[in-house]
Amino acid sequence: MSKIITCEQVSNGHPDKICDQIADAIVTDILQHDKNARVAIECLLKKNQLFIAGEVTTDYQPNYHQIVHEVITRIGADKMGFDFRELLRIGILVDKQSPDIALGVDKGGAGDQGIMYGYATNETAEQMPIPYMVATKFLQLLKNHPLNLKRMSEGKDPANSIWPWSPGYRPQMPAFSETFPQVKKGAVISAVDLINGIGYYAGLRRIAVEGATGLYNTNYENKVAAALEALKTDDFVYLHIEASDEAGHEGDIDLKLLSIENLDKRAVGPIYEAVKDWDEPVAIAVLPDHPTPCELRTHTSDPIPFLIWYPGIEPDEVQTYDEISACDGIYGVLKEDEFIKEFMNQKNIQ
Repeated sequence: MSKIITCEQVSNGHPDKICDQIADAIVTDILQHDKNARVAIECLLKKNQLFIAGEVTTDYQPNYHQIVHEVITRIGADKMGFDFRELLRIGILVDKQSPDIALGVDKGGAGDQGIMYGYATNETAEQMPIPYMVATKFLQLLKNHPLNLKRMSEGKDPANSIWPWSPGYRPQMPAFSETFPQVKKGAVISAVDLINGIGYYAGLRRIAVEGATGLYNTNYENKVAAALEALKTDDFVYLHIEASDEAGHEGDIDLKLLSIENLDKRAVGPIYEAVKDWDEPVAIAVLPDHPTPCELRTHTSDPIPFLIWYPGIEPDEVQTYDEISACDGIYGVLKEDEFIKEFMNQKNIQ
């Protein structure tokens, strides 16, 4: 049976660290004035709102606001994005220790306190678990990384996390040329690592394009130029543009409309105009790989529209490109690998 061990390490300025500092300062202040006090304090910080909650039994009355301001000043309020000392809203929800817990403590019990323990391990030279050390070294790397030093010098927020996205096992898949022998050579053009990885396993060569960002500001013209150049030597070219998907994730309708317009006039249109009169016929397919509705801001499994063009194809009666109209097209609704088989059909590209 396999097991997965994870570890969280929060960076400087993280609300968890700030809350720990404030809670510790409150406990210290109370115990300095009343060594017999019973203190159980938790803090919650969200944007400019801080809540101090818990149970405190003591005759001493701490100045919570002053303690908070002293902690924020010591941490460095100027590094928090705005002045906490001026804008922080503090809510205090502190009562005396509950009678039931106090009864147990009065008789020598532990109340609701827990026992924390740690352990040493030979996994690392520091004798700390590997997940903890990896998380810690990530933060150390980011703190002094040239990119972050440059960003901070420009007054920008530094990167404070490393996200290894979607790890997995090597896929078992045949090369594209094995499934479609007419493809002797193929290429993939994308700014997305996932697409490039799939292309690699499919036996396609990756073409790096200057200015390809995977966002709305990607260099459409360079991508189109690279695709047209590849079509002169390759039998198949997969051109991937991520902009509209990112706009969907952001829930930005205006940006999504702009990205679709850019796709139409800066990619699809120029490619069509360039290849429509080539001596060697070229087939074109235009389609998304999944919907990303702005309303949901995530992927859905709904059917997606597609169009296929090649010299001499007879157009159907569909005049608009959208999910509803496409269902009335000549191809109907295709499932699984039916689309790629239809597109790669020899009669389409001969």
